[in-house]
Amino acid sequence: MIKRGLFRNGVLLRILCILVIVGAISAAGWEASVVMAQRSGGSEPGSPTARAPKPAPDRPSSASPAAPSSTWPSNWYSVIGAAFTPSYSSVTYVYSYVGCVLPTSGGQWRTSVNLPDKSVIKYIYVNYNNTASSSSSYAWLTRYRYDGTFTDLVAVTTRPGSSTGAGYFWDLSSEMTSTVDNLNYSYAFVWDGSTTQSLCSIQVGYYPPATGTSHLPLP
Repeated sequence: MIKRGLFRNGVLLRILCILVIVGAISAAGWEASVVMAQRSGGSEPGSPTARAPKPAPDRPSSASPAAPSSTWPSNWYSVIGAAFTPSYSSVTYVYSYVGCVLPTSGGQWRTSVNLPDKSVIKYIYVNYNNTASSSSSYAWLTRYRYDGTFTDLVAVTTRPGSSTGAGYFWDLSSEMTSTVDNLNYSYAFVWDGSTTQSLCSIQVGYYPPATGTSHLPLP
């Protein structure tokens, strides 16, 4: 009777040891899988997956009016202020650094705009530098026809220094839609300047033609 009781107790002890070893192995395996998941960019069981933050916009909202709600064009044609030509020989000016030009007498300025044929124009915006006492200026995208007529497609008015303070700013036109027709029209930026405001650049945003080679010559 004593030997049989010892045998039974020994069997139970072996079973308990086996269960303890199996449990330890299972726990170690689960911990290793969690570590591997963390190293590979995963998340712990039950935790939400982290999302990457959205990229910040290219331009600060404090420098301009509210951004448009429609799709922002990815293609822009830009001309620096120093490339503009006065419309009259009597207009005087000085170069005011970083590509900007400052008129010292009143008058209009122009420069050509060359976009791919069949492009769709959406916006223009003007970049400028204000003194604290500057007044507004006006910019247009104008289309000229060979018969002597012209059409101002879109315009934008800059903000005076009395409302912005001194510094560099930019102002956006309203949204518009016009398809470029280089056969029948030529295009130009027109700026009616201010003697207390430097013109740094004017840009036009557009969608390119549906086929990227429609404006290229045939082989």
